[in-house]
Amino acid sequence: MNDVKSAVRRRVVTASVKHYYNSTDFDGDDLAEQMRHELQHEERDDKSKHSSRRSYCGWKPTWLDMVAAIAVSLGMVLLNITEWTVVYAHSLFTAIFGVYASYQQRRLTDLGSVRKLQNELRRETNGLMEENVNLHLHVNELNDSVYQVQQVELDLQRISRTSQGNIRRLVHISRAQQDIHEKMKKRLRAKVVQNIMAIVVESDRDGDLKLSPREVESLIIRLGMMDGVAFDEVRFRQYLTPTPTMDILMGLFRLILNEEEDEEDTIFQLNPEQLNL
Repeated sequence: MNDVKSAVRRRVVTASVKHYYNSTDFDGDDLAEQMRHELQHEERDDKSKHSSRRSYCGWKPTWLDMVAAIAVSLGMVLLNITEWTVVYAHSLFTAIFGVYASYQQRRLTDLGSVRKLQNELRRETNGLMEENVNLHLHVNELNDSVYQVQQVELDLQRISRTSQGNIRRLVHISRAQQDIHEKMKKRLRAKVVQNIMAIVVESDRDGDLKLSPREVESLIIRLGMMDGVAFDEVRFRQYLTPTPTMDILMGLFRLILNEEEDEEDTIFQLNPEQLNL
C-alpha cells in the first residue's frame, strides 16, 4: 500500500510541477526530476520508519479479524466433529465467510488510507497552487523591472546619440577657432612687422636709405620699446655689420613676415597676443 501511495503521490506532484514550470518557460523537467528524488528519499525514510515500527510493535489485528478467526476455527472444528449435512454446510459457509470478511476489512482499511492520501495530495496541490500564484507575482515584478531597464537603456541610447552630435559640433567649433586663431595671428604678425618698418623709416632721418651709427642707436632704442616684440640687440647689431642699409633691413622684415627666420638666429620674437587690434 505504501508503494501505491508513493507512486500516486510522485505522479501527481511531478505532473503539477512540470505543468506549471512548462507554462512559465522554466525548466520543468529538471525541477520535476529534483522533486522525484526528494520524494524517493522521503519514501525510503517512510519505509525505514515503518519497518522499524513493525519490528518493535508487531502486527495488531482488528476485532473483525479476531471474529473471523474464531468463526473459521469454529467452522473447522464443526466440520471434524459432526456428520450432519446442514451443520457441515453451515460450518463450511462460516469458514468461507470469515475469510471473506477479513479480506473485506483489509480492503476497507486500504480504502481509508487511499482517502487519507487523497486528502494529503489535495493539500499539497493547494500548496502548489499558492506557490504558483506567488511565482506569477514574482514574474510580474520581474517583467516590470525588465521594462524599467529597457526604458533606461533607451534613455542611454538617446543620450549617447545626443552626446555624439555635441562632440561633432564641438570638434567643428574647435577647428573653426583654430582657423580664426591662425588668421588673427597672421594679422597681428603683419601689424608688428608694419610697426617695425615704420620705426626703421622714421629712423632714417636724412633719407639716404642708410643708417648712420647714431640712427642705428636710435633705432635699437625704439625697437626695444615696442610692444609685442622680444628684441635681441646683439644679433641685430651683428646682422647690420658692416654697413647697415635699408635693403638689408627690408630683407630681414620679409623673413619675419614669411616666417622663414631660423629659430636659432632669431632677432625678433613676435608676441602678437600682447597687441590690440
